[in-house]
Amino acid sequence: RVAICNPTLYGNVTLAALDKYARYHRGLGFAEAFVYVGKGSTPRHAKEYLRRSPFFRPVLHPHMVGNEHGQDRAIRHCHNLTRMLGYDWAMFSDLDEFVQWNRSALSVGEWLAA
Repeated sequence: RVAICNPTLYGNVTLAALDKYARYHRGLGFAEAFVYVGKGSTPRHAKEYLRRSPFFRPVLHPHMVGNEHGQDRAIRHCHNLTRMLGYDWAMFSDLDEFVQWNRSALSVGEWLAA
């Protein structure tokens, strides 16, 4: 299984962007996306969307802030969380970064396992 993790969402996050990201990466074979949300930095509408989504899993980490120091903590937390949940691979990226994949017969998980 392959997961993807995203740093703290903040600013002008649109539901269309979240939906596009979910459809695209789920289509590549990612099982879930763990998205770090901030107490005051993540817009309420984005938090609600994440809670209802079958693809996104919001993660509220007590030390998360919307800066590089927070990203380092999120990367370490993501690594530990996905290992604990039995994922074989985890990738960390921003919401505006997409894996560019040559649409062969293999999903990301199948390619990593080969």
